[in-house]
Amino acid sequence: LEILKTGFEKYPNSNELLVDFINYYLVKGESEKALGKLEKGIKENPENQTYHYAMGTLYDTMNKDTTGKYTAKEKIEYEGLAISAYKKAVELKGEYFDALFNLGVVYYNRAANIIKKAQNIPPKEQKRYNAEIEKANKNFKLALPYMKKAHEVNIRDRSALTTLSTIYLKLQMYDEQKEVKEMLDNLPAEQ
Repeated sequence: LEILKTGFEKYPNSNELLVDFINYYLVKGESEKALGKLEKGIKENPENQTYHYAMGTLYDTMNKDTTGKYTAKEKIEYEGLAISAYKKAVELKGEYFDALFNLGVVYYNRAANIIKKAQNIPPKEQKRYNAEIEKANKNFKLALPYMKKAHEVNIRDRSALTTLSTIYLKLQMYDEQKEVKEMLDNLPAEQ
């Protein structure tokens, strides 16, 4: 940390040092300090898509925190902020795979969580269950264009294809799902 501070004092506009600071704070579980550094970086360089992506990742991490550090209300807010930050990164660089993928994953995870809760609804409450499944499908539909674009940017990414396959399956888009499944089957084995 002291080395980073010394370097940052000498080179306050260094993007690399800013990223190193953020990574240091994330590893240490000090999200708020990382947030401060990112806000400074974005203020000084608002067109840097990497900073917006990093901000999205940070908020996404805070949303998924399992330590009890954040309330449910805060987590919902962080999820919205992650979405906004990822969208800004994509706005600045339309073919930013990581931002596209993560944006799709946020919506995908939201849908998956809704389905998980819906599975606990008693069978006699079919109407309520159907309403929850419809909410999940809306989120799968939100995830779809981002995951499709992520796949277009990196056609060999197995995670994007697997997620895309599941989205198509959940949305009952069986022809598209079959096509993606074939692409997955034809990818070289991971080493």
